[in-house]
Amino acid sequence: MQLNELLRYYRQHVLRISQKGMAERLNITQSSISKYEKGEAGIDSRMLLKIINAYRIPEDEFAAAILEKSVHYDTISIHERQQAVSKNSRQHLLLFDLPQKGWFFAIMDKYLLTKEDLMIFTSQFWLSITFFAFYFSWGIFMPYWNAWLVSEKGLPVEAASSLIAIGLLVRAASTFFLYPAMSAKFPAGTLLKWFTSTAALLSLFFIPASGYVPLLLVMAAFCLVYPIIMPMADSMGALLMKTDGIHYGKSRSWGSIGYTVSVFFIGLATAAFTDAAILYILIGSLVFMVAAAFYYMPPVLGARDELRRVPLKQLFRSRRFVTALIVCVLIQGAHAAYYNYGVLYLQHLGVSSIWTGVILNIAVAAEIIFFSVADRFLRHVSVPVMFMGAAFAAVFRWSIMFILPTVAVYIFAQVFHAFTFGLAHYAFIRLLYQEFDTSEIPAAQGVYSSLGMGLSTAIFTFGAGYLYDIEPRFAFLSMAIVALPAVFVSFLMIKGKR
Repeated sequence: MQLNELLRYYRQHVLRISQKGMAERLNITQSSISKYEKGEAGIDSRMLLKIINAYRIPEDEFAAAILEKSVHYDTISIHERQQAVSKNSRQHLLLFDLPQKGWFFAIMDKYLLTKEDLMIFTSQFWLSITFFAFYFSWGIFMPYWNAWLVSEKGLPVEAASSLIAIGLLVRAASTFFLYPAMSAKFPAGTLLKWFTSTAALLSLFFIPASGYVPLLLVMAAFCLVYPIIMPMADSMGALLMKTDGIHYGKSRSWGSIGYTVSVFFIGLATAAFTDAAILYILIGSLVFMVAAAFYYMPPVLGARDELRRVPLKQLFRSRRFVTALIVCVLIQGAHAAYYNYGVLYLQHLGVSSIWTGVILNIAVAAEIIFFSVADRFLRHVSVPVMFMGAAFAAVFRWSIMFILPTVAVYIFAQVFHAFTFGLAHYAFIRLLYQEFDTSEIPAAQGVYSSLGMGLSTAIFTFGAGYLYDIEPRFAFLSMAIVALPAVFVSFLMIKGKR
């Protein structure tokens, strides 16, 4: 497909907007859009990058279209050209792939693209590194922290669970109030450096802390800062989708890879050095996260021109946002038993530390596969339909873990993490991108992280902990019951009633 045909296709069938609407996006005349889509006018390098972002064209399709129309056979080999347009050899313009893409440099030469013009690719790479760094640390803190409090600090399961739940409550408050307030005053890039550095320093206080009260104080301070990085990374992703045209799913899959690496590594480390290794690996991972934060910063994340405080009532005027938030509170909150008691439950089933890491990684592997293909396969799927799929998957996943409490069923259920977490999360990020402008996204993301992934998980952790003490599998039954209303709310979204 030639470039002009690709532009017309994406405007009409993907974005579904008129030439006039696209002209307003690009701040040019409708006549210019018409000429571009008919192939009657050339496109200079600056306008080319703006058009790619405005039309939301994936890098591989864009590259194939450019090669088809603009690069001659004496500039690039026939073999490379065929590879670029082959369905079986999709090329992605990620920064770490550039040295291998001779045809890409032919495009650069053709359009005289500068380093600044390549911001779409450097932003994609930077976001991938940021997600990898954070979720590497999250893969230590989320599944193993309860076990560390029990084994290394000598706390009973109930006391350790209460610390985790209190930490989640603090996280909910900080992402609901602190993050939106700070994002209204300081650029996202600056906040990322501050919060990563502070989290690394606070983690050191877990070393001397002993007893419930000291651990409570350190946990509260740590959870005030550290979990904010999660919604911050997601809101930066949504912002870069708007400004730089990056693909969220591709970068987010690197977060899942980071989680996988850390879970597998911590399984080996605890088998070799006991659970004492958990804290020190967490501290090391946070130092890595600080280094990643200072590595590079897309210019848009350092801009102050669109900073403003967004009233919460402005966000809640959107019915789609409120309804989607309810769905996410139920689906994401239903992971409480798995996140906080998953490791303990595998130990209850007699699984060793090494195999525990392997089994936990099955869920993340499924998540990686999902995020790596989500942009391509879910491009035309509506947000309500995605929520419906995630809700059904959640009810099924937690139900079979209650009905059949075996290691084999636990492993099988891990595959559904791609839908119970991945699909629901992807759908909500898509909704933010569709529903809000760049100045509103951080506040909306903070509300989602606070209520959908913080407060709900904290509340359900208390209840799941009580049921876990009675009978471990009862905790998963309660999560299936929690997720069930999300099916009906998603159905109302599909029917257009909410």
